[in-house]
Amino acid sequence: MKVEHKQLLISASIDGHQNAIKLEKLVTELCKEIDMQVMGGPMSYYCDQPPKNYGWTVFLAIKQSHIIVHSWIDPVLIKEQIELDIYSCKDFNIKDVFKFLKKKGVYDVKYKLIDREKDLKNA
Repeated sequence: MKVEHKQLLISASIDGHQNAIKLEKLVTELCKEIDMQVMGGPMSYYCDQPPKNYGWTVFLAIKQSHIIVHSWIDPVLIKEQIELDIYSCKDFNIKDVFKFLKKKGVYDVKYKLIDREKDLKNA
């Protein structure tokens, strides 16, 4: 099996107010959707550091690396925002991720796919 070094970064909005239970379910179901295996977690943490650093962070360790989501309510846009990071050494189809997220009420998706094998430069 060829080892991949893919990292999918997503910035988006999501329907409804998010909490630890909802976000833990989201990352766990996403893990299954892209055919990965849970190694540990999910683990949830809430940050409420004023004035702007507040919201949930949920971490899922997968045998292929990790899935992490951050959420917060954007006071300017008045909607719930998420940042999602999927890093895997196993290939996965990003279109499956987008389809899954759409079913979960995620919209205004912006993304960047990084191939750490090819896209990183020496310092």
